[in-house]
Amino acid sequence: MPVFESLLNAMFRPQRSPELLINGKGKTFVCLLLVLTVTFVLLFVAPIISAYQTFFDFLKNDVPHFVVSSDGLMIAEPYTLEAYPFYIELDDTDNISVKELHSHGEYPFVIICDATRLHMIMGGESQSIPYFHLGASSFSPQMLFVQKDAVLYLCIMILIFIFLIYFFGSFFSALLYSIAAVIFNAIFHARLSYGELYKLSLYSLLLPSLLQWVFSLIPQVILPAIAGILVFIMPIVMLGLYIHALRRTPNEEEPEDPNNKPKVIRI
Repeated sequence: MPVFESLLNAMFRPQRSPELLINGKGKTFVCLLLVLTVTFVLLFVAPIISAYQTFFDFLKNDVPHFVVSSDGLMIAEPYTLEAYPFYIELDDTDNISVKELHSHGEYPFVIICDATRLHMIMGGESQSIPYFHLGASSFSPQMLFVQKDAVLYLCIMILIFIFLIYFFGSFFSALLYSIAAVIFNAIFHARLSYGELYKLSLYSLLLPSLLQWVFSLIPQVILPAIAGILVFIMPIVMLGLYIHALRRTPNEEEPEDPNNKPKVIRI
């Protein structure tokens, strides 16, 4: 599609960024939708589906029978699973500290059951829940297998909700980055309309979205904090390059409009 060709040209040769402005709003929307969908599948859907299958496989084949209730964890012997993206530990003889919990931060999903609490890390956020908050309810692997299909449907609904936030959040992010575009527009005398600047802001988000997936493949090489900074700065850099390619010199004359010629009054 021409829109993707112009996007690739502009990504690697910013001097060809004027090609991006030729694309209409519909093509821009479709391009953004497809690129963000692919990125979302790589970043979220694939890991979660893999984690779902891994989770039920290990429950079925490897984990000894256990019960979690308001009275605590009951298990025959301590158990640990390290299978990326999961780290799961069950041990009713120990109480872990916050430092020990975050020592497993390289795993996206961490679940640890100790003698008194259920600890979880998901999406970088940690949470610890005392067992007495469970009330009269209890949990065992057999209960999950009964509701396996329901868990899958829940995962799908959560993914749809996250995608909607991820997709429409990109339009809001472009609105914020358009502030930088307005500044670059004034610095480089590009004389672009705000609509054109907003369109460039949308395109500037696509390369960082793909970089997020690349960074997720090499967590040991690029720290998450550094990757986050690069993803945040990249759209600003791309906007600067795009608008610089569209600059006009202060002395450059506007093309003469034949329909706006000065009238000559004869006396």
